Amino acid sequence: CGMCVSSPRDVSDISRKSHKKSLKNSLRNMHAKPFTKKTKEHEISREHSGKNLEDISNISRKSHENLAKISQKSHETLAKISRKSHENLTKTPYFMHAGYLLEDKWKFLLEAKEHKIPVTPWLDTGMMVVKHRNEEGGLGFYRYKNVTQGGNWIIQPALHNAGDVASLLPGDAPLSTFRVLTASKLGLDSKMAGAGGDGGNDDEDGGSVRTLTTVWRAGRSGATTDHVSVLFDVNKSNGKVNRGTTNQHWYQLGPFKWLTSPWTQDIQYHDHPDTKKKIKGKVIKGMKAIVGIAEKAHRVLVPRVPLVGWDVAVTDKGILLLEGNFSCNFFMGTVDYDWYYDFCDAYFRELWGKRDKATTAPTMPAPAADNRDERK
Repeated sequence: CGMCVSSPRDVSDISRKSHKKSLKNSLRNMHAKPFTKKTKEHEISREHSGKNLEDISNISRKSHENLAKISQKSHETLAKISRKSHENLTKTPYFMHAGYLLEDKWKFLLEAKEHKIPVTPWLDTGMMVVKHRNEEGGLGFYRYKNVTQGGNWIIQPALHNAGDVASLLPGDAPLSTFRVLTASKLGLDSKMAGAGGDGGNDDEDGGSVRTLTTVWRAGRSGATTDHVSVLFDVNKSNGKVNRGTTNQHWYQLGPFKWLTSPWTQDIQYHDHPDTKKKIKGKVIKGMKAIVGIAEKAHRVLVPRVPLVGWDVAVTDKGILLLEGNFSCNFFMGTVDYDWYYDFCDAYFRELWGKRDKATTAPTMPAPAADNRDERK
């Protein structure tokens, strides 16, 4: 009927409205739910992330605290071990290597002075300043804090050669010392002490400290120290000077010097190369005193150290001991090698005995095989 029929325009409006409404509903259904879900997942993820970060922070803080406690405990343990080791070195009288502490030149001087051994004097000034007469702008300026005031420098007056020694040297030669190498059997127990030879000199301990060799280092003209010198072998008993040689090939510097420097030296000197004065055959007066100072120092200061090379000088202040060298050599001097080999053998045999005693003690298992007969 006519009442049920709309005009074309009305139909078009209704259709357009329905389409628009349908489109809105579609868009709402497509996007609204995913957006809501994503937001919830993001919030959950952020919540878990914050909790994880908090957990990691707590773990890190706990680990740091544990490491700090472990570090503090380790530091305390090491400090106790260090203190105990120092006490063993300085307070245990029979510790075999305690004497090596006197490689410190300042400790050596103080110890020697306490035992009335004549050593080089030192100055008790607080600070020493040395500067060049012509340099400017802070150049040529040097400051040294004295060891007597907590510094590291031993400040001493210069000493000069004297007596027969000075007459055989050029005027600008350095202080030229006698290297006296002594051996001590006082580091051995009583059973082994007699295994090193006949004992040598008749000193206070019955020959347990003996001089092996004496070499005079005759310094060269203009040298700073007697490391640049001619080494003259000297008879330790009567002071007679024998042939001279040199060890300058030992002091060559540079990465390839070992290719060009000689390994041995067969040069012999009868005269001093700078003064041309004949030295071989001369007699050094006071040789007994020179050797005596070295042997006394070994016996009193470092009796349990097997070998020490002492530097003794004849100076304008008297015969003085400069220092002890605990890593020393013979400086090409004359040595009674039979006695020396027996001496070394006695020490090694005692060390072997201590090792065997330790390995066969009840608290430790005995070795599976011990070829003692083969070792002997």
